[in-house]
Amino acid sequence: MINQAYNFIDNKILFNNKITQATSTLAKTNEDLIIHEMAHAISYQKFANYKELQAFDIELSSIRVKVIPDGDIYSADEAIAEAFILERKGKIDELTQEVKELLEKYINKWRK
Repeated sequence: MINQAYNFIDNKILFNNKITQATSTLAKTNEDLIIHEMAHAISYQKFANYKELQAFDIELSSIRVKVIPDGDIYSADEAIAEAFILERKGKIDELTQEVKELLEKYINKWRK
């Protein structure tokens, strides 16, 4: 597990800063911001080492996609996290087909 030695307690201030300074445009509450970060954790959970994680991160960062039809264009990793917020709110119909496919591939497969 990549984060097994990470001291989350000592980094509470860093975590709070990340939430309050988030650039997420679809998050409206702290819960939304936590859901956004959960999506990242779910997407990246399959990797046994940092090298695999980095390669995956580069791959997702190179894909550009809209979350909602009239919305901004995001890298796939951020699009997945933003879309996860709307999916959790039951607003799946607002998402583009492309981001729905990314959610299915990187998030929903872990729910089954």
